[in-house]
Amino acid sequence: MKLKNPIVIVCFAISSCSAPRTILESGKVTPHKQIKAGIDFSANFATQPIKALKGSSSEIIESLANKDSIVFDDALNKLNIVALAYSLDPLGSGFNMYARYGLFKKMDIGYKFASGTHVFDSRYQFMGPTSTGEDTASGKKYGSIGLQFSSQSYDLPLGLDKLQGILGLEFKRKDFLVPLIFSYSFGKEENYGAISYGLVYSHSFVSYSFDPQKIYEAAGPSGISVNKTLIKPINEKKNFPAFGTFTNIRFGYKYVYGLLSFSMYYQNYGTFNLLGGNTVKFNGFSFVPSAGLYFIIPPKKIFKKQK
Repeated sequence: MKLKNPIVIVCFAISSCSAPRTILESGKVTPHKQIKAGIDFSANFATQPIKALKGSSSEIIESLANKDSIVFDDALNKLNIVALAYSLDPLGSGFNMYARYGLFKKMDIGYKFASGTHVFDSRYQFMGPTSTGEDTASGKKYGSIGLQFSSQSYDLPLGLDKLQGILGLEFKRKDFLVPLIFSYSFGKEENYGAISYGLVYSHSFVSYSFDPQKIYEAAGPSGISVNKTLIKPINEKKNFPAFGTFTNIRFGYKYVYGLLSFSMYYQNYGTFNLLGGNTVKFNGFSFVPSAGLYFIIPPKKIFKKQK
């Protein structure tokens, strides 16, 4: 049975968390002692969970949640695949807040609160000047490389949360992301913004477990359990890489800028163990659009010059 309205699950997924993979920065790092802060709205559209959700039924999930005991069968195996596929790369969107600080002349650090996930990163600039744009130095081309870390525990969103309870699913992940960023300045020292592009490598480390308390192994050709043997739980750890590319454009003047970004990733998640001794292979693309604003808080010496 298919969903009467497949849009329902997508709408419920609006608040779900995905690995933070939006690239908002240019090749120029935050100048020494300067602070940047911003907010953006980003989304994550992944092909793998969309394929897994096809043909799934919220009505079946509802009926299973109301049962005291469940016999494992093909339908439940498909729901097992849905839960894991969605956890690995959930459909979702949300607001993100971030701040950056110029730690040294060619290095900055950043923090982002991305839809409930804490994200930390640092970047090193290897090409182009690092002044504030108010100085006499000028530059057009920039390049930097960064390292980002995030960690989160994940719950399925409303609409699939009952499935998580049925399967006894727990899911945690840690993500490392390395962006190589190049940019071209609009005006001197990105005074009017910049266009940026580059490549991204990320690596995810996930741990997941299924420990259902009311799913029983099937016995006999009829598929009806006789001995009431609980299905064996699963506790696994996996890791997989992802490769991506991105582009973003910022536009504004001096202290206030708008920003549009788009990233695309491909990942081969690998083979995962499921309940009942089954396995599944996942791979697919993820598309991450974003739009927002960011603000520059310049060093005190700039304000002194304006007096």
